[in-house]
Amino acid sequence: STSKYLESRLEEFAREIIDKTQIPDNVVKVQLTGHTDIIGTQTYNLKLSQLRAEKELRYLRDLMKFLLNLDTDFELDQWMKENNLTLTAVGKGESEPYYIERYRNGKFEKVLVGDNSLPEGRSVNRRVVIDVSEMIKK
Repeated sequence: STSKYLESRLEEFAREIIDKTQIPDNVVKVQLTGHTDIIGTQTYNLKLSQLRAEKELRYLRDLMKFLLNLDTDFELDQWMKENNLTLTAVGKGESEPYYIERYRNGKFEKVLVGDNSLPEGRSVNRRVVIDVSEMIKK
């Protein structure tokens, strides 16, 4: 289940996506990417990560329907087409553990946060990442 904190963040994100689509000629692409830890087989984890991303995508779509006062998925699909918005869900399995970039001693370095040899590392690897790209259509 999703926490109230994450639900409120996803609702705010849905509002931001809707706002971005209102910029004239803006093409917005949103990709939700699911990830897993290394527990289980690669095949299972790939499927699990895809399901994880699709679950959040469905929830994002439901929030957008609510915010836009739309009743059906068909109406949302039409709205998305008219407003140059694409939403996709992708599963990456265990292939991309969580890294952060930090600035130290005058340069950026990648730091592994999702260390699969540690319980807390495996926990942060079980995630969905949302990427947004925008392009003004000329």
